[in-house]
Amino acid sequence: MPQCAKLVGRSPQKPVWIFFVLSVLANQAIAANYATCLLDKASHATDDAAAQLVRLGCAKEYPGGMQAVPQGSGRTPSSYGTGFECLVAKGKETRSNLATSLISMSCSKLYDKPIQTDSSEARPVR
Repeated sequence: MPQCAKLVGRSPQKPVWIFFVLSVLANQAIAANYATCLLDKASHATDDAAAQLVRLGCAKEYPGGMQAVPQGSGRTPSSYGTGFECLVAKGKETRSNLATSLISMSCSKLYDKPIQTDSSEARPVR
């Protein structure tokens, strides 16, 4: 048994196993829905045909599509402040127009604030 394992009283493989489990969970959290799937993959599309394959793959993996993603669900204190900030960061090296559109749509859905409406001021249309 290595000297450091005797000092700590644990197997030296345990930290490696814990790191592996945490990295797997982190990767699952990254692509938690259709929008994050597109963001993870669309920026690597070199042309519109590749972007179409990304779109189809994400749609197959997340059949609810963009409608199943809550507006603003990617917002956290450490995330992008707006969809535009996300688009600038994620889409700056994308060569495909379709990939850029997919990234823009995903960034808006994840990082733009939900629109707040005041139903008390709603009036029926005549």
